[in-house]
Amino acid sequence: GAPQSGFDSYDLKPQYSAGSYGGSSKKIEIPNGRVGVLIGKGGETIKYLQLQSGAKIQVTRDMDADPNSTTRMVELMGTSDAVASAEKLINEVLAEAEAGASAGGGTRRMAAQSGGDEFSMQIPNNK
Repeated sequence: GAPQSGFDSYDLKPQYSAGSYGGSSKKIEIPNGRVGVLIGKGGETIKYLQLQSGAKIQVTRDMDADPNSTTRMVELMGTSDAVASAEKLINEVLAEAEAGASAGGGTRRMAAQSGGDEFSMQIPNNK
């Protein structure tokens, strides 16, 4: 036989497709200002959502996102039930954040109970 070239083995990369999850994938868009809410402190919220739904939730990273877009792409992968459950949970988290945000927007004012000292601090919307 002909001698094998040493490069053949590098071409054999396993192919992963949505099918290997035994289910489907779905892409949804969320507002940029809600990415932090969805991921949570140290990734806690998104880990919890993945655990609850059984789906893998992947948010487009800052560096990969379109800087001109007002939304961020989120991909949900898993069985169709898991994907549906993840989407429902994400919508609940976003609705909760929306309800909280409508109470104050960007500036939160906290008046001290005793005197009348007022403390005002700017907080970025994604925090």
